[in-house]
Amino acid sequence: MLGQQQIAGVPTAISELFKNAHDAYATSVEVDYFRSDSLFVLRDDGVGMTVDDFETRWLVLGTESKLDAPTLPRPYQPEGLEARSMLGEKGIGRLAIGAIGPQVLVLTRAQRADGLGDLIVAFVNWTFFSLPGVHLEDIDIPMRVLPGGTLPDTSVIADLLDESLASFAAIEARGVDVPLAIADELAVFASAVDPSELAALLSGPSLLGDGHGTQFYILPSTPTLAADIDGGLSNDAAPPLIKFLLGFTNTMTPNHETPRINARFRDWKSEDTPSELIADSEFFTPVEFEAADHHISGHFDEFGQFRGTVAVYGNEPVEHLVSWPASRGSRAACGPFDLSVAIVQGRSDQTRLDPELWAQLTAKMSKIGGLYIYRDGVRVLPYGNNDYDFIDIERNRTKKASRYYFSFRRMFGVIELDSEHNGALKEKAGREGFRENQAYTDFRRILMNFFVQTAADFFGEGGSASDAWQQQREQFEKADAARQRREQFRSSRRRKFQGELGTRLVWIDEDKPMTEVAEFLVRAKRELSQAASIEEPERAAATFMDVELAVRRALDEVRASYRIRPPAQAGMSIDVRKDWNSYRAALQQLDDELFGPAQDELGALIAQTAADLEAPADRRLRLEKGIAQSADTARGAAQKALKKVSDSLDTVKHTTEQLISESRSTLNDLTKQAAIESASTDVQSMDDMEFERWRRKLEQDVLVALDERIEQLTQLQERLDSVAKATEKDGPVDVESLEQDEILALRERADTDLELMQLGTAISVINHEFIGNIRSLRSNLQRLKAWADRNEGLGRVYRDLRTSFDHLDGYLSLFTPLQRRLQRKEVEIVGSDIEQFLTELFAERFERHDVHFEATSRFRDFRFTGYPSTIYPVFVNLVDNAIWWLSDRPRRSILLQARDGIMSVVDSGPGVPQRDYERIFDFGFTRKPEGRGTGLYISRQVLRREHYDLRVSADEREGLGGAVFDIVAMPFMESPK
Repeated sequence: MLGQQQIAGVPTAISELFKNAHDAYATSVEVDYFRSDSLFVLRDDGVGMTVDDFETRWLVLGTESKLDAPTLPRPYQPEGLEARSMLGEKGIGRLAIGAIGPQVLVLTRAQRADGLGDLIVAFVNWTFFSLPGVHLEDIDIPMRVLPGGTLPDTSVIADLLDESLASFAAIEARGVDVPLAIADELAVFASAVDPSELAALLSGPSLLGDGHGTQFYILPSTPTLAADIDGGLSNDAAPPLIKFLLGFTNTMTPNHETPRINARFRDWKSEDTPSELIADSEFFTPVEFEAADHHISGHFDEFGQFRGTVAVYGNEPVEHLVSWPASRGSRAACGPFDLSVAIVQGRSDQTRLDPELWAQLTAKMSKIGGLYIYRDGVRVLPYGNNDYDFIDIERNRTKKASRYYFSFRRMFGVIELDSEHNGALKEKAGREGFRENQAYTDFRRILMNFFVQTAADFFGEGGSASDAWQQQREQFEKADAARQRREQFRSSRRRKFQGELGTRLVWIDEDKPMTEVAEFLVRAKRELSQAASIEEPERAAATFMDVELAVRRALDEVRASYRIRPPAQAGMSIDVRKDWNSYRAALQQLDDELFGPAQDELGALIAQTAADLEAPADRRLRLEKGIAQSADTARGAAQKALKKVSDSLDTVKHTTEQLISESRSTLNDLTKQAAIESASTDVQSMDDMEFERWRRKLEQDVLVALDERIEQLTQLQERLDSVAKATEKDGPVDVESLEQDEILALRERADTDLELMQLGTAISVINHEFIGNIRSLRSNLQRLKAWADRNEGLGRVYRDLRTSFDHLDGYLSLFTPLQRRLQRKEVEIVGSDIEQFLTELFAERFERHDVHFEATSRFRDFRFTGYPSTIYPVFVNLVDNAIWWLSDRPRRSILLQARDGIMSVVDSGPGVPQRDYERIFDFGFTRKPEGRGTGLYISRQVLRREHYDLRVSADEREGLGGAVFDIVAMPFMESPK
C-alpha cells in the first residue's frame, strides 16, 4: 500500500527499478514487455543478492538508509567499476514492482569477492498485503535455492505457486475474504512464465553459466502499461513511458561521460521483432546537439554565478557571465552545477539547419524537448518533460515572447549534479521532483535569473550581444524569402513547360501531326491548283508565287507548333526528363518520317504546278521572295528575343545602379554622422580607457555598415561574373539547369526511398501477422503431400495449393529480404500449366468482362526451369493489368505467346506509349486512376533476381494492336528451351 501511494505511475516505477539496478552496480538493465501474454520481464547484470540479502534487506522495508552504519557493509563493488553513490534513499523502491503487476517471480544470483553464489528463486503476490486482517507473520513468501548458473524449470515454479496458493487457502480458512481471481492469476502465471524459454529468446543480462544479477518476471502487468507506451491520439506529445524513461543516462551532449549503466526497453507486439523504445537514437544525439542553431554551456559556482560561453548560429563562442544578485556573497544552498543547452530557431526561415533536419529536430523537441537534470549521470524525474515548467520558461513566454526567448519546445539540454556537491537537493518520495527546501529555492532562482538575463543579452531587442543573432536571423529570413521567390519562379516555369510538353506528347500519341500534314497537303494542292487555273498567265504566275510562299510558311508553322524549348535555370524532374527525351526522339522521328517527306511532297507539288503554268514564274524571283520571307520571320523572332533580353538587362542595370547609389549614400551618411558625433563630443574630459571604448564604438559602427554593403556588392558582382562566364565565346551554358536537374532528382529519390521504407515497414508488419498462419499452412501442406502422392485427384489439388502458397510467400518475402525465405527448389515449368493456372484464377473476371483468353501451341509446349513463386505472380500481374485496360475496348483479347526463347503477354488494349517503355517499370509510375505503380516494378525486380527481364515490345503481335510484354532471359544466361 505504501509503495502504491509513493509511486506516481508505471513509468516512475520502472525508473525506480532502473535506479535499483544502478545501485547494484549493473552495467545493463533491460525490460522486455510481451503484450500478448501481458508479461513484464526486467533483468540486470548487477551484483545480485545472497540469501541473507534477500531475506533481511529486500524483504524488509527501509533498510538502505542504514547502509552507512558500521555494522552493515556497503554493497560489493566489482573490480574495474568506479564507486557509485546510492540513488535509493528510503528503501521502498522495490515496492515499485507492485505498481507494475500483482505478482512477481524473483531470480537473483550474487557476485561477491569470494565468487558467485547460488540462485535464489522467490515468488511474491502483492495481493497478500492488501487483505484486511492479515499480519506480516501470516504471509508466506515461497523461496528456493538452486545451484548457480542454472534456471528454475516449470516444476520449481509450480511448487512456488502451489505454496502461495496454500497460504491463501489458510488465510481464507480463517474467514478472510480472498479474491476469486487469485487462483486464476496463479494458473496463468504457471502457464506463461518459463525463464529457460525466455533465456533462449533474449540476449543481454543472463543468470546462466557465469551470469549474475537480478531478474523480475511480473504477470499480469497492469493494463495501463500499454497505454503508457502507446500514448494518446496526438502525435505531438511523446507517450508517458517514453517521456519518463528516455535519456535515463546522459547521451545527449558531445563528449559526454560513458554511461555507467545502459537501459533498454523492448515492446514485443509480435513474436518476432520487438520495438526499441528508449534506444540512444530515440533520444537526442550528440550530432543533433552540435547541429543546433545556438549553444550555451558553462558552470554555476557555489555562489550561483555563471561563467561560460554562448555560440550564436555556429559562430565563435562568446564569453558570458551572469551574476545572481540574490547571492550577496553567500553560498547557494543547492551547490555548484554545470549546464549545456542547445537551441533551435522555431521558424524554418530563421535557422541554419537544412529543412529536413530542422523538421526532424522540431518534431522531436515538441515531444521530448526540455531541460534534463542528471545526478551522478542518472536522470532525475520529471525534469526534461516539457510540460514540467519548473523554472517558468513557458509561463514567461506567455507574457512577452520577444523578451522571454527560451522555450522547452525549442531547446534541449542538461544540468549535471552530483551527490557530493548537490546533496541538499532531495528528491520527493514519489520521484516528482526535488523537495521544496532552501536548496531547491536557490536552484530555481539561479536558473530563472540566468535564462531571463541570457535571453535579454543575446536574443532580445537592444541586448548587449544580440546584434549577431538579429543580423544573422534577418539574413536567414532574407535568404529564405529569396529562395522561395526563386523556387516559385522556377516551379511556375516548370509547370508551364510540363503542360506544353504533355500536350505535344498527347498530340503525337493521337497522330495529330499526321492528320494536320495530310490536311495541309490537300489544302496546299487545292490552293496551288486554283492559282494555276487563273486565265491570265502573268497574274497566275504572280499568284502562284504568293501561294507558294504561303504554303511553305504554313508547313513551317505546323512543324514549329510541335517544337518547344525547356526553360533555362528551371531544371527537370526525372519523369519530365524522361518525357523530354521521349519527345525529342518522337520529334526526330516526325522530322524523318513526316515533316521531311511532306516538304519533299510539297516541293514536288510546287514544281509540277510551276511546270503547268503558261507563263512560268521566275525562279530567281521565287528564291529571293522565299529568302526574304525566311529572313523576315527569323528577324521578327530574334527581335522578340532581343527585346526580352534587353528588358531583363535594363532591370538588372537599374537594380545595380540603385544599389551602388544607396551604398554610396549610406557610407557618406555614416561618415558625416561619425564626424558630427566626433566634433560634438568632449574627448578631452575622458580618461584613456573611456576614450578608447568610445573611439572603438564609433569605428565599429562604420565598419559594420561598410561590411554589410561590401557583402551585398560582392554577391552581386559574383552573380554578374557567373552570367558573363556562362555566355562566353562557346555560347551560353545553362549550368544552373543541370544543377536543378540533380537537385530535383535527389528530392524525388528521397521521396521514393521514404515511400519504399514505409511500404517495407507495412509489409514487414503484415508478414509478422501472417507468419503464424504460414507456419500452419506449411505444416498442413506437408501432411497433405503424403495423401496427394497416393491419390492422383488430390495430387492436382496439392500442386495448385502449393503453387498458390509459394506465390503468396514469394510476394511477402520480396519486401523482407533480411528474413529467411522458404527453402525452394527449381522445378520444370510448362507453359500449359501457366495457362491453366491463369484460366482458373481469372475465370470469373474473364467471363464478367467478356475477355477472350488463350495461348498459342508454342507457349503451351514451352518448358524451362525456375521457381513458380517467381514466374506465376508476374503473369498474374500482367494479365490483371491487361483486363483493366481492356474494359472499354470493343475487342477484348489476351494471348500468351512464345517465340525464340521469349514468353509474351499480348492484349488488344490501347497499348503502351513509346515514351513510357522504360518509365512504366519505375516505382510509383502509373497511368491508372488510383493506381499504385508497384506491380510492374515488383515484377521486373523479382525476375531480375532470377536472371530474367521484363520488357515492353514495340512489335505488334497477332494483329491485336495492344500492349506486348516480353519475359526474356538475361543475355549472360542460357536461354530457356
